[in-house]
Amino acid sequence: MYEGYRAVREFQRKVSITDEGILGIIDKSNEDVLNENSNKDSILISTQRDLIAGEVSKDIARRKLIPTYLVQAHDEGVLHFHDLDYTIQPMFNCCLINLEDMLQNGTVINGKLVESPKSFSTACTITTQIMAQIASNQYGGQSITIKHLAPFLRVSYEKYFSNYREKFNEDIASELAHDRIEEELKSGIQTIRYQLSTLQTTNGQAPFATIYLEIEEGHEFEKEMAMICEEMIKQRIVGMKNEKGQEIGEAFPKLVYLLDKHNC
Repeated sequence: MYEGYRAVREFQRKVSITDEGILGIIDKSNEDVLNENSNKDSILISTQRDLIAGEVSKDIARRKLIPTYLVQAHDEGVLHFHDLDYTIQPMFNCCLINLEDMLQNGTVINGKLVESPKSFSTACTITTQIMAQIASNQYGGQSITIKHLAPFLRVSYEKYFSNYREKFNEDIASELAHDRIEEELKSGIQTIRYQLSTLQTTNGQAPFATIYLEIEEGHEFEKEMAMICEEMIKQRIVGMKNEKGQEIGEAFPKLVYLLDKHNC
């Protein structure tokens, strides 16, 4: 047993490939690292910094943190130690964002107070700012639910209705207000899609995001939830143009639609 342990320790001392791994990132020969995440463009300097830091983290984790038998098992393919390049840091890997709290009560970004939005379009913009900040300070995916955006579609409608009610009767004011929120709905969803697809985090990648599409029967904002779901899916079906002008489906955000007896 002791001989086996000593052999593994000797193996660890000799097999420290940090230098080769880092140089392989620079000269593009370290294909295992360069190609392990399709959402990271290894040509970018910001991504290379992240990958280089990961090689240092792996080396320290292998020698100082992870039991020797697990290191050996990982190297021999018996098991896979996931996210080895982030093991030494106490960071979150994935999260479900408490978007409701930040939108309803306000939040702070870069030391600046961001108050509760007064419209659906502003809520969409703030949501993408929140998601970009989170993506730059954790490793892994994040998820939001449209339930937390739905109340602000109502806020926009009530604002438009109140303005039109001063000039027209209630029926006309309601019709005009509905037309305005349909425009704002399309614009807000487009903001979320294009912002999340074009933003680049400090990790050199687009925010790894998932949007949960749900329609909760009997919910106060059930109608607004349905409207957001429909518009989100319509725009995803159309897609967005790549650098060649071809319509493609964007990689992020992922859409997860809940099927139940009320909406299937």
